[in-house]
Amino acid sequence: EAQRIGHIGSWYWDVRSGTTTTSAETRRIFGREVIPPLAEQSGTLYPVEAWRQLKASVLAAVQFGKAFDLELPALRADGSPIWISSRAEVVRSANEEIVGLRGTVQDITERKRVAQELERHRLHLEELVAMRTQELVAAKVAAEAATQAKSAFLANMSHEIRTPMNAIIGLAFLMMRESSDALQTERLRKVTDASHHLLQVINDVLDLSKIEAGKMVLEDADFSLDVLLSRAFEMVGPRAQEKGLELILETDHLPARLRGDATRLLQALINLLGNAVKFTERGWVRLRGAVLHEDGQRLQVRFEVQDTGAGIAPEQRPRLYTAFEQADNSMTRSHGGTGLGLALTRHLATLMDGEVGLSSTHGQGSTFWFTAWLRRAREEVEQHSPMPIPLRGRRVLLVDDLPEALAALSERLQLLHLQVDSVSSGAAAVELAEKEAAAGRAYDVMLIDWKMEPMDGIATLRRLRQSLGERTPPGVLVTAFDATPAWQLAREARFVSVLVKPVTSSALHDCLVGVLKGRGPRVLPAASVPGESETRLRREHSGRRVLLVEDNLINQEVAIALLGNVGLVVETAADGAQAVELALSRAYDLILMDMQMPVMDGLTATRAIRERAGDVTPIVAMTANAFGEERAACLAAGMNDHLAKPVDPDLLYATVLRWLPVPELEGEAQSEAGAASAQAAPAEMPLELRLTTVKGLDIAQALRIVGGQTKVLETVLRSFVKYYA
Repeated sequence: EAQRIGHIGSWYWDVRSGTTTTSAETRRIFGREVIPPLAEQSGTLYPVEAWRQLKASVLAAVQFGKAFDLELPALRADGSPIWISSRAEVVRSANEEIVGLRGTVQDITERKRVAQELERHRLHLEELVAMRTQELVAAKVAAEAATQAKSAFLANMSHEIRTPMNAIIGLAFLMMRESSDALQTERLRKVTDASHHLLQVINDVLDLSKIEAGKMVLEDADFSLDVLLSRAFEMVGPRAQEKGLELILETDHLPARLRGDATRLLQALINLLGNAVKFTERGWVRLRGAVLHEDGQRLQVRFEVQDTGAGIAPEQRPRLYTAFEQADNSMTRSHGGTGLGLALTRHLATLMDGEVGLSSTHGQGSTFWFTAWLRRAREEVEQHSPMPIPLRGRRVLLVDDLPEALAALSERLQLLHLQVDSVSSGAAAVELAEKEAAAGRAYDVMLIDWKMEPMDGIATLRRLRQSLGERTPPGVLVTAFDATPAWQLAREARFVSVLVKPVTSSALHDCLVGVLKGRGPRVLPAASVPGESETRLRREHSGRRVLLVEDNLINQEVAIALLGNVGLVVETAADGAQAVELALSRAYDLILMDMQMPVMDGLTATRAIRERAGDVTPIVAMTANAFGEERAACLAAGMNDHLAKPVDPDLLYATVLRWLPVPELEGEAQSEAGAASAQAAPAEMPLELRLTTVKGLDIAQALRIVGGQTKVLETVLRSFVKYYA
């Protein structure tokens, strides 16, 4: 203990006699006799500065009665240095006269050594921390610079890739429209398909890199779930039809409108649906959606895609959500792909505070799922207009030989408050319909699947018409094949409407309301009819003036051709400065604005136009900058909408149609025009659909003969009518 705390000795100095009394321990500390504190010889016990400090403290104690407590360097008799702690207090007589000093001496050499060592380590540690902090700051700056460089590289790479892709897809589209050679048209179609596939790969790579760089920004906007799901199935539908797969949709328990990033949600759904279709050779693919939890306006939703494919072996499952991994990575693999889709889906789900997972039975199919937190739409918009007739209580006969499709559609009908009887074959449908009609309980409408065995939907309705005659309920053909032959056969068999699988809630509702109201044959909604936006633009907006701001000459050529094809008058500007000058000098109905241009970029040009001319003219970004933050930047600058290059012609037409001013009619002329339009509505369908009403005309063969060009067919038919009516 003594070694640990150091030796402690005592001393007493008699002021009157000048003598000093010390303990043996004090003498041991110094290795000698200790002489009076103020004797000059006592300076040999301490270095000069320490002696002066001690002497001043002793004098202050003697003169003013001040105690002291000092830590001083000292010298032993052999000259070796030590450190001591010297403490003293005054001793007074009965009349308060200071007669002496009493104190202690402690050897603190070891404590001082440890303290100095600790201080040395502390200083060294501070130096290391400072150096490390500087290194971390430098590393952070370098990382931020690298991230910014990567983000800029990705944006530039996206722009540089999308710009020529826009030209490839746009020119191929124009050439297909103008070609009368069936072989050339088919080759151009393959070029277009390959371009879209390449674009999807590019998008996946860029999106994955952007997520890893921490630059992916989610949008927050209201969207229609039915529109989103329809778009997802449009992307995978053609491939599913080629393979004869049935697509099934079960999302009725989700709100009709939600708020979140619809683009990224759609991307995740397309990835899962596309994989399911790719790896399923026969059977069906089903998309289910459900609400797992509610927290105020926030909803945790789960989407799962189930298929009847080959399934996935257990050893392959853990790595499937890793980038560049595939279920089939062999040299002889039968399916293409980059292996990025599931990894991207995992990242997107994480961004939406969700998770991913899968379950599979080898040889029996798989189920891939992800969750996401979304919100209810800010404004609850009624999805359907008020029902012109009530659906509640109406009786429906549902016929489908696929149990999964039968269950999904039956549940959807019941959610519309209809009474549903479901059967799985045409023969059972005929038997049940005859029985109910005989009992005076005829059905209000029948939904009959097309492709069934042994009696398909067409044959089923014909059998019912033979049996029930005029008492036959109106029939709706439900089919997974959205093709002209389906419409033609449906009309010939006297179906009153066609529903294309997978059936969304809004499509089912609108179809039933139309049928039960007695509207007669129904066509697809305008948004779903190929070429409808193009037709409306030509019919309603021919002659409208559009300013195209684009510095790439090939993209100018493509856009001018596409817009001129629908009768729009197009003027061009090669940079933002020219665009501002033109926009302020004359009136345009719409401005299509690129972002990256010389002299002045599109964002700066838009701000200048808005500051000086207000927001009268709609401005739509048409740019290869396709990331979410670029879209947000466009909207923040005052643009109304955003189109990512390469621009799909149908999407371009739909967007232009959305922002062009509505044609104005006044007074009685407007009413008469509206009535005439209503009466002529069937005649204003796309020509291809109108021609399906002509009995005996094989419209599919006619289009093949003229290379798929509706305009050429229209010219031929007009000549035929003119000369051979």
